[in-house]
Amino acid sequence: MDNVSLCSNSVTPRDSIADSSIVSNTFLTLRDCSTPCNNEKDDVSKLKQKSMNMLLPINSKNFLKPKRNYNLGKSPAALVVPLKIENTYRIEPSIMFKSRATEIQEVVKNILEIHLKKMKYSPESSGEVARNLSTIVKNKLKELIPPRYKIICQTFIGQKRGQGLEIATRCLWCPSTDSYEVVNFKNDSIIATVIIHGVYFE
Repeated sequence: MDNVSLCSNSVTPRDSIADSSIVSNTFLTLRDCSTPCNNEKDDVSKLKQKSMNMLLPINSKNFLKPKRNYNLGKSPAALVVPLKIENTYRIEPSIMFKSRATEIQEVVKNILEIHLKKMKYSPESSGEVARNLSTIVKNKLKELIPPRYKIICQTFIGQKRGQGLEIATRCLWCPSTDSYEVVNFKNDSIIATVIIHGVYFE
């Protein structure tokens, strides 16, 4: 590079060029040293064209890349910054699980009527049916339970042969906020019991 040197004075200031977009911090201007650099005598339009032809991209980490605006073209809703909500430090629920007992009983009874009304007992398929019912009941009750409550659903299906059945559960919870509901169902072939635990999560 005997006849070419790096020079930052060959480009006029931004206010004297009509299109300032040609000046960027990612370009380096090269000029021929044999050509005198006299900005006062050169015409602005010629200098502009000359500068545009002599701008070469520089792929180097030492030069800062221009900031890109990635929000262009997006809807205003996409530009909204989510708000940070402070902790409420609530230690008691605003609505108790016990207050929704009637609605929970009706929803679970309808589910059992739909899925078990014509079912015949089978030891091979009863386990899978019980697991599916627990999932259906839990997903349906998410719309009814108060905020900050977690649901635990247990389903038992047995054969109806005139025998007695007794089910017991034990839980470690807060009796003032947590509770449970029991729904029973039976037809000519099966008996079913669904237990729904509502545990308040602080």
